[in-house]
Amino acid sequence: MTNKLLSELYKGEYDNETSYTIGDIVTYQGSSYVCIQNSTGNIPTNTEYWGKLAEKGVQGEQGPQGEKGDKGDKGLNWKGAWNSSTEYAVDDAVEHNGSSYICIQANTTQEPPNATYWELLAQKGVDGEGSGDVIGPSSAVNGNFVAFDGSTGKLIEDSGYSADDFASKPHGNEAHSVNFAEEDKIKGINEQTETSYTLVLADAGKAVRLTNSSNITLTVPTNSSVEFPIRTKIAIIQGGSGQVTISPDSGVTLESYNNAYKLTGQYAGAVLIKRDTDTWILEGDLTS
Repeated sequence: MTNKLLSELYKGEYDNETSYTIGDIVTYQGSSYVCIQNSTGNIPTNTEYWGKLAEKGVQGEQGPQGEKGDKGDKGLNWKGAWNSSTEYAVDDAVEHNGSSYICIQANTTQEPPNATYWELLAQKGVDGEGSGDVIGPSSAVNGNFVAFDGSTGKLIEDSGYSADDFASKPHGNEAHSVNFAEEDKIKGINEQTETSYTLVLADAGKAVRLTNSSNITLTVPTNSSVEFPIRTKIAIIQGGSGQVTISPDSGVTLESYNNAYKLTGQYAGAVLIKRDTDTWILEGDLTS
């Protein structure tokens, strides 16, 4: 073995993966050992490969307790969202419009960011521009419930129902006949007096009453134009002498007995029910 400095021989803490040569020194479990035979994977307590240089010493007695440290800075008192009726003291902290502030002068009605009374702690971040993977319709009826479309959990649609559809109704035999009328109640009547009209999303659940002395065309739009929820129901009523023809837009299918799309006369009515994306059921007082 060539002469080496002690610093070159010391290999640090024993490593089971390291190859050691004669003269290498390691520490192991607090003691130190010298390699006496080239070794890999033989722990230092194996006297065939290692000789002990120094035994681990006995643990010393516990030293005296150190001096007490300096008192830390006073922390803030979190008060939640700022409230104009709350009395705030110095070091009270609040949240307001997405940012947080600490009170630097006692106050009650001084709204952040009034710099006389508040110091900014953290500025509100910039709103993100990303979007999640839940996809809804391009439009919906205000107040209607949301429903899942399909089974992925990522598509939603307008259910066609609002809280009014599930409002409490009287019970008992006398009121029972009223229940059916309440459940079938339309949400309103859309009065139209022109000779042509195309359904809009707000017509869902309503009756469209068309009144004119001349013939009238009511157009059922494609789903890409007006995204009515599946199961949407719309009543059509002829209010005047002008005959109403219910016409599907290009790409829309109307399922009607004998392909009858015209109301039979004044005060005749029909109902449209959306069965699929661009397919509607049409039934009522109809003629070809």
